[in-house]
Amino acid sequence: MKKNFLIQLFILAIVLVVVGCTSQTQNDGPPDIVYGEDICDECNMIISEPRFSAAYYTVSNEARRFDDIGNMFLYHVKNMEEVTTFWVHDFNTEAWIDAAEAYYVVDSVVVTPMAHGIVAFSSKDAADTHVNEHGGSLKQFSDVQAIYAGRIENMNMGGQQHEH
Repeated sequence: MKKNFLIQLFILAIVLVVVGCTSQTQNDGPPDIVYGEDICDECNMIISEPRFSAAYYTVSNEARRFDDIGNMFLYHVKNMEEVTTFWVHDFNTEAWIDAAEAYYVVDSVVVTPMAHGIVAFSSKDAADTHVNEHGGSLKQFSDVQAIYAGRIENMNMGGQQHEH
C-alpha cells in the first residue's frame, strides 16, 4: 500500500514539474494570434493585419493581443502590468520581433487600424528608408513608451481640470 502511494506521489511530482516547465516556456515567443478571430485587448476590435498587430505575456502568463502597436502601448500604460516580453511585427516582413529591439516610425502616412500611426522594423536601415519615403520620426521602444505615458498623464490632468 505504501509502495502504491509513493509511486502515485512520484507520478504526481513528475506531472507538476512538466506542467510547471510548460507554463514557463509558453512565453518564450509571442502569443499566437488567430487573425480575423482574436479580439484586441484594448479596443475589442478583431485583429486582422499582422504587420500592425502586437502582443505580450504578463509575468503570470496571461496573453495580451492588440490590433495596433499603439494600442499595446496604450493598454500597458493604462494597466501597468508586469510583462515578460513585448512583441511587434516587422512592417515589411510581418515577422515577429522583440519590441524592445525594434525601431519605430511614429506619425508616418501609414494608416494603422486604430490610427496610432506607429509601425515597427527589425533594422534601423529599414526604418530610415521608411522615414525617407513616408515621413514620420524614428523612435525606440522607450521613446514610444514615454509618448504614451505622457498622453495618459495629459488625459488625467485634463480630467482633473474639468472636475474643478
